[in-house]
Amino acid sequence: MNMLFSLAKPATVNVSVFNLFGQKVKQLANSFFPQGQSELLWDGVDAQGNPVASGAYFLALEVDGRMEKRMVLFQR
Repeated sequence: MNMLFSLAKPATVNVSVFNLFGQKVKQLANSFFPQGQSELLWDGVDAQGNPVASGAYFLALEVDGRMEKRMVLFQR
């Protein structure tokens, strides 16, 4: 699953996937990104490389320590 985001200025971005119990499944990014559009990919696996169960997951995007977006992802 691809996720596109755009930054008005360079910033540190933290993107994580959580299950419905609020447990972190995988951290997709915690690094510096340049201004403009960037893309991240979640391949449907957890931090240990195991495929996750089908269902709904939450994606949290923080920019410079501030929560910017929360989304629901559906994994088949």
